[in-house]
Amino acid sequence: PEVFIESARQRVTPLGENAVRLALRAGHLATERVPLTAEERVRFLASTSRFRLDDPELEQYSREIVGAAREPIAIGALISDWIYYELEYDAAKNSDRSDHILASLAGDCTEHAILFVALARVIGLPARAVTGLAWIEDEDYGDGFFRHAWAEFHDGSRWVSVDPTWGQVGVDAGHIRLDEPFDDTAGDEMHAPGFGFELELLRRSSLAD
Repeated sequence: PEVFIESARQRVTPLGENAVRLALRAGHLATERVPLTAEERVRFLASTSRFRLDDPELEQYSREIVGAAREPIAIGALISDWIYYELEYDAAKNSDRSDHILASLAGDCTEHAILFVALARVIGLPARAVTGLAWIEDEDYGDGFFRHAWAEFHDGSRWVSVDPTWGQVGVDAGHIRLDEPFDDTAGDEMHAPGFGFELELLRRSSLAD
């Protein structure tokens, strides 16, 4: 159970020592309020070595992207859409700095997530990057869960998931968030010898259920 994050869109029920049941919800339909503490607000608006809010071009880009929008959901969607359309997906263009990503406009899911967080934070929208597994259907590698990074922003009441790599505001139910620090290796514990797990789909329901 400690491997998986408990949230409004991801419920975790232990079934014994080595098994859990995950209930995953698509979209940003959660009604539970999860307000930020003062400490969390400072943390998720902070400039760091990864999120370079002092980059003079970052705020200019963000304000041009957002325009006259003021609602957090609209702001998050505009930033996500801009990254989805403007960043070239290139797994060889690795960077852990938002200013370098903005200059190259290229990268994989890690770079997409980092740039989203930086663009959101610089105009006052609390945001964080997260990692986990995502269901991918791929002609070369086959269908399955693969390592993936996406982001979340706080709309004033709750966290809203967003995947700028795939252009999703309110990620689909194939995103499983793991309790691990955000970095380019997506958590050393997931690569430790002897660690592994199997996933079995128990039930699929519509949004109306």
